[in-house]
Amino acid sequence: MCSFDQCLDGWSASLLARATRIAAQYHALLKGHVEDVVGEVVLKAWRVLHHGTATMNDVQRMLPKMVRNMVIDFVRRSKRRREECFANFEHLATSRPADAQFAELTSGLTKDESDLFKARFIDRRTDLEISAEMGCSRPTVTRRVKEIVEKLKQLGEYDV
Repeated sequence: MCSFDQCLDGWSASLLARATRIAAQYHALLKGHVEDVVGEVVLKAWRVLHHGTATMNDVQRMLPKMVRNMVIDFVRRSKRRREECFANFEHLATSRPADAQFAELTSGLTKDESDLFKARFIDRRTDLEISAEMGCSRPTVTRRVKEIVEKLKQLGEYDV
């Protein structure tokens, strides 16, 4: 007979494995972010279990729907984030500013910040592509892009 903690660990492992299998079916929509969605689903499952609103069996039964809903949320958030980000700098991608204009726009940024800004808004590469090139996580790229936009706002270089 196992202790409660050992049983819970076994249940957690099976939950994680099952959620990963279910999320893998949505791989085309998630574009390499299966682990992010699975992590969110497992956290939600733990919250539901911790608050006593469901039992372990309830969570196992609800898992496919939880994964599906989390995939939908992830796709919506990604789309909204992309639209918001590109809306602010849409004219940069269409006008392809000359080097002098780009240098003037990014004059208050460091070389790394300028390169990241160019990759994201001029070359229109995704956070995932940039993160693979830089060797860091996607959330790090997202955070750094937000910091650059805030820095440009503070410097008054760009009215976002």
